Amino acid sequence: MAQSVQKLGGGNPLTPLGYINVPANGTPVCIMNLLDANNVNSPNTPNAPPALYPANGTEYTPTFRGLLIQGYKPNAGNNGLVANNGNVYLLGPKQGSGAGNKSDYGAMLAVVGGGVTLTFPVSPTGLSRLSAYTLYIDTDNNNEGALITAIDGDPG
Repeated sequence: MAQSVQKLGGGNPLTPLGYINVPANGTPVCIMNLLDANNVNSPNTPNAPPALYPANGTEYTPTFRGLLIQGYKPNAGNNGLVANNGNVYLLGPKQGSGAGNKSDYGAMLAVVGGGVTLTFPVSPTGLSRLSAYTLYIDTDNNNEGALITAIDGDPG
């Protein structure tokens, strides 16, 4: 079944980023995987001059103030969600020789257990905006992941 793909922001205080699956544990997946799989609006992707927007992306990268991360995966036949068997790891980008995965504690920001919901950061009020392109998830088990929602998203 086809899944909805939302746009970050647009006046909605909560924007679903969708269920982000990690096909192979140990190989992190960017949380923007569904909304912008080609990283068109990533701050690390050079864009054409603003006169050509929106064909080559937006003028500014999408941001948000927080995330809801839920440790669930699709049930058999995509019929609802069930708790993951293992943990989901929220990670920043790898640096230097770091692996940038669940074994890289220097990149680890949070751990979400199966069936658990985490708000990240814990108190987003007043914090600077964050870029979803700098956040990844990894899992203990293949084909598990997280249902992720951006809080107070701005389309850029």
